[in-house]
Amino acid sequence: MTGMNSLAIEIGLRFLAAGILGKGHNRYLRFISVSSVLGMALGITALIVVVSVMNGFDRELKSRLLSVVPHLVMPVETDLEQIDEIRRALGSGHLDGIIAAELFLEMPALLVGGQDSQFLSLQGIQMPRSDKNPFLFESLVSGSWDQLTSHETSIMLGRRLADLKGLDIGDKLLLVIPDIDAVTGQLLPRALSFTLTGTFELGAEPDYLMAFANVEGLKERLGLSHASTRLLLSQPLRAKRVQLALENHLGVPLQSWTDSHGDFFNAVQMEKVLMFLLLSMIVVIASLSLVASMGIMIREKKSALALLLNLGLGRRQLMIIFLFQGFLLSLSGIFIGILLGIPLTLFLPEVMSLVEAVFDFNFLAGSYFNQVPTELRFLDMVIICVLAIAVSTGAILPQAVAAGHASTATVLC
Repeated sequence: MTGMNSLAIEIGLRFLAAGILGKGHNRYLRFISVSSVLGMALGITALIVVVSVMNGFDRELKSRLLSVVPHLVMPVETDLEQIDEIRRALGSGHLDGIIAAELFLEMPALLVGGQDSQFLSLQGIQMPRSDKNPFLFESLVSGSWDQLTSHETSIMLGRRLADLKGLDIGDKLLLVIPDIDAVTGQLLPRALSFTLTGTFELGAEPDYLMAFANVEGLKERLGLSHASTRLLLSQPLRAKRVQLALENHLGVPLQSWTDSHGDFFNAVQMEKVLMFLLLSMIVVIASLSLVASMGIMIREKKSALALLLNLGLGRRQLMIIFLFQGFLLSLSGIFIGILLGIPLTLFLPEVMSLVEAVFDFNFLAGSYFNQVPTELRFLDMVIICVLAIAVSTGAILPQAVAAGHASTATVLC
């Protein structure tokens, strides 16, 4: 039986070579077969490139936003030594990944000045460290982090916001912070004066909507008895697990970045899924073209099939002949798509720069990105290939089964 299967594969390979490369054969069949392979290759290439670009945007947004958005916020003051004590009490594995515990304050504020005011989020922080939060540490454009932590009236703004307001280093600015009277419960806005000592640029929305001040100075000026604690994680995506462990141990609610920005990143993930499904339609259409080419080939080879049946070739082997042909065509398209998709993804910034230079057009104009970010992930490649193989196999299998079950009288017609 193994020998008959090998013979069927060899016959299928000869049929395929004769149909595509042979001279004088059905040109329409050749066109449909080549088109289905190229369509499959185009679909695989598009999927690899687009999914990698979505991965790149997702990575950049997370790295930029999560450098300023607290991974976890505890409503009490604590330090890393106390966190280590909690870790030992809970056992290994529960609080792994906490790399820093810093005093932290966050409140809404209104930047007053010029013709209009600007709403922003004021964060009281300790000086960022290059080993704990390298992205924020290196985002400094002017000034220094030492100046922020050494003076209680120091403040840092995003470079874009400072340019928008026409502010320079050393300028005074006024922030109005909402405060609630502890006795009457009335809202009493409090005006605080700050000196601009530096600017930062993250390449994201916080450049317009966030300001940093000295947490100790801010706590003293607002008359607060205590601050919160910001926990920095080496793997922010595991914040929820650490949050649940601390909440169960401390008995107080914590806030994670997923509570404030989780919906945004879920929307980005949903975009990736929808783009994946949309581009998968190219693979589906290519598979349908493959079905059409196999149908034509089966009708063209009716007499040869009848001869093979009379010579003793089983119906299972007839099915293998056409299943192998369709599978080989689909694999050829997938292989070509991978060969095109991987280099195009790796050199996409250079390709985009070349296209922009030729057409004198900037695709990323008005965004926070200088070039298209990409991230090629092996798991995505596997999913794309498995999907393409499954779709093409599902499309060609009915044709192969029909060829294997055709009667001798039918194929001799």
